[in-house]
Amino acid sequence: MINFYSFVSIIILLWVFLHTLSYGIWTWKKNNRLGAVMVFILAATVLVLPVYSKFF
Repeated sequence: MINFYSFVSIIILLWVFLHTLSYGIWTWKKNNRLGAVMVFILAATVLVLPVYSKFF
C-alpha cells in the first residue's frame, strides 16, 4: 500500500525527471549531442537512485 508520503515523493521525482528530460530534448535540438546525452543520463539518475534507495 502506498502512503501519502510515497505518493508525493513519486510525483516530485517524475516532475523533476520530465523537466530534466525536456531540457535534454531542447539541448538535442540545438545540436549539442554530447550535452544532451549527459542530461539524459542525469535525468535517469535522478529517477533511478531515489527509487533504488527507497526499496533496497
